Amino acid sequence: MTLTVDGDEVSVSLPADADEAEAAAIASAVGAHLHDRRVAAAAAAAADDEPDRADAWTLAGRMKSMGRSRWPKDVRKGEEWKASARSFY
Repeated sequence: MTLTVDGDEVSVSLPADADEAEAAAIASAVGAHLHDRRVAAAAAAAADDEPDRADAWTLAGRMKSMGRSRWPKDVRKGEEWKASARSFY
């Protein structure tokens, strides 16, 4: 049996004793799995494009050491001290 998933053809072997409903269920499960793998790979590739963000605990420690009580939510990794110096009291 050959499936077409997102434009790619995949060959699937079905058990000889599988009836029509079982074959449809197997084909559906394989298709869903392959689609989910493609979506996860695209999400992982998109996540690599985003800049690294500072660890919340590291940022909190830097802000507290500067005597700050409010800080920004989005700070790039390596800019924790700069953010703490520019934050509000």
